Amino acid sequence: MARSLFLKDGSTKLIFHEDDQLTILAGLIQEYLGKDCEELFYSIFEDKYANTGDDYERIADGYLSMLRDILDELDAILLCFNAARLDRRKVYRALRQCRDNLHNNL
Repeated sequence: MARSLFLKDGSTKLIFHEDDQLTILAGLIQEYLGKDCEELFYSIFEDKYANTGDDYERIADGYLSMLRDILDELDAILLCFNAARLDRRKVYRALRQCRDNLHNNL
């Protein structure tokens, strides 16, 4: 669907594709405000939106760390079953810690 931009001078610009929005807006900024303002626009846009991938990587690293911690706890629980007598409190504490870790990260 086309998007209409009604400019202050009474003219109209049309954006037919969503992919063209940034370039058309930057072109209007350059045309009406100059090259420096266009560069500032691109700089602000890149600072605000181009770095979002890092946040997703950081979030994924956090979840991966949580899952590794839970795996270590589950391994410790499995070792409890190798003992001659099962310490139910120790197993309960380890399972509770796994559950709390999952609950806090969801």
